[in-house]
Amino acid sequence: MSGEMNTLFDNHSTFLRVVVLLAIFLSGYVEAVFFKLKDLACVTWFMGLAALTAWIVYPLATVRIFIGVVVFVTGMIFIILYYRKTKSDKEEKV
Repeated sequence: MSGEMNTLFDNHSTFLRVVVLLAIFLSGYVEAVFFKLKDLACVTWFMGLAALTAWIVYPLATVRIFIGVVVFVTGMIFIILYYRKTKSDKEEKV
């Protein structure tokens, strides 16, 4: 059984990583839209962004590090903008 799992990960590692990242970002979307837990969605998206950045950067190379930093900073900007927008929406309702 263990050998079969290792073979599966070796043959389809990129596909499985993409599926895991999609699952993380979609779970954040579900938290934000359906459960109205926008604070929790930002935390989930941050974990997904960290995983995506680590995937881009590894193995370490100058170009990969630069691309990883750009992706991480851009993602953080989007998360911060979303979080601030939801906070201002909550303050307007009060």
